[in-house]
Amino acid sequence: MFIVGLVIVANVATSAPLKVSDDFVSNIQLGKSSTAYDMMSSDAQIATSSADFAAMVENMSPILTGKPNNISKEVSAETGSDPSAKVVYEISGSDNYIHVITVNLVQKNGDWKVLNFESVKK
Repeated sequence: MFIVGLVIVANVATSAPLKVSDDFVSNIQLGKSSTAYDMMSSDAQIATSSADFAAMVENMSPILTGKPNNISKEVSAETGSDPSAKVVYEISGSDNYIHVITVNLVQKNGDWKVLNFESVKK
């Protein structure tokens, strides 16, 4: 019974950041750069201008054509720091590569925001 309870707690703990991450990746695939940009943390927005982000989305969206397959998700919470999460996807691309997308999130004031992400061809 304890193992089942632990699995339920783990899924509940990862559901909110997974939803934000899913929406973020979906907006990139749809070319909705401003919507995706609004999902980023203030630190991420300081590091990347909306124009630079829009240019990157414009390049990525036609390539990331497959359905995102979530291959891992984890949430970390340490005393004295904001909770964080990492969600990893594999997405088939129009370039015949599998793209591994890693989205890192941070929870600020109860809201999950994208801290950064990377895309690597597999």
